[in-house]
Amino acid sequence: MSTRFTVLASLVVLSVAGGLGVILNAQTQPSYCTTGGPQLWANLATCGWPSPTNTGYPAGTTLTNTTGRTITTNNAVISGERISGQLIISATNVTVRNSSISWDGGGAGGSGVIKVEVGASATIDHVEIKGLNHTHACVWHEGNSMTAIAVNCYGVNDGMFSWAQNTGTSGDNVNISDSYFHDFTTNAANGHIDGYQTEGASHGRLTHNTYNMAGSASSAVSIWDGLKNSDDWTIQNNLFTGGGFTLYAEDYNGPNNSSAQENVANSAVGGFTVTNIRYINNKFSTSRFPHGSGDNNACVGEWGTWFYRGGWPPYFAGPTDLWNRGGSLRSGNVVLETGQNIDRGGPTGCEGANTSPAAPSGSTPPAAPSNVRIVK
Repeated sequence: MSTRFTVLASLVVLSVAGGLGVILNAQTQPSYCTTGGPQLWANLATCGWPSPTNTGYPAGTTLTNTTGRTITTNNAVISGERISGQLIISATNVTVRNSSISWDGGGAGGSGVIKVEVGASATIDHVEIKGLNHTHACVWHEGNSMTAIAVNCYGVNDGMFSWAQNTGTSGDNVNISDSYFHDFTTNAANGHIDGYQTEGASHGRLTHNTYNMAGSASSAVSIWDGLKNSDDWTIQNNLFTGGGFTLYAEDYNGPNNSSAQENVANSAVGGFTVTNIRYINNKFSTSRFPHGSGDNNACVGEWGTWFYRGGWPPYFAGPTDLWNRGGSLRSGNVVLETGQNIDRGGPTGCEGANTSPAAPSGSTPPAAPSNVRIVK
């Protein structure tokens, strides 16, 4: 049988390590790029998604062996290094690029191969980050801002974690794009595996990333409010699979700023809030769970896509401002293998199906390019 191909006639922008762009008039993709399944996951780069071959330091880069250290000089640039040990950022506007960093954090909670300290800021561009299956996060962000581009992150418990050391801007202003998150471990921190996690952070953008979460993972993205409000997040044009529930945008902060127990009706009353969380034009795959537990329905996460608790009306363990009724929005989110739109929850047969209104008409912003290729 011959392979059927899909021809995309739109323009394609190729981003390369130097930041230059190449524009093509057309490209051809195999049909599995739009229908999912094992072939998609075996050929991520072919389908324009971040993968091991197009993230991390560019092929052919000469790396100089160095050791972990603390960066205290503003505007410092670290480039072309193979760093063994933790890299601590204690300055502003630091850039780490075209490098590989590995560190064993001893399994301790709060450990990061790269740590952005309070008041600091960093851009991490085309970097391979390895936690050696014994570190909490690839990037532990407590600073004022953190940008990650084309990062290959693995061997950790959480991919990137925003931790608020105060109720100001600590852990805020997160931009993660064109990055690949995969092969995580329970052998660090609390074993709750997430691609991105926060207990309170605002002003975040997760754009065009691949989250390949194993069956032991908890989620791809978890946005919570245990330490402060979480507000203004756009998660757009990503590829997701796996986890228990793939995505959390959960207000679990109860009265008097205390975390509520599960299935308590007032868990979204008082305390901090989760608001203006926007999931737009993301692609989901059932490759990890072609059949959910105890049924014949294919699920993205083991139980479902969006974390859901039936005993918590009216928000059902979603954002404080409710899905598609306030500032929080689910729009254009589709399961590749079935073509089902899951803006209302689900997929069908998985927990949380059809538990919110559809996206408001006209609310969807322009789609991010679905056929961007990132190359070295």
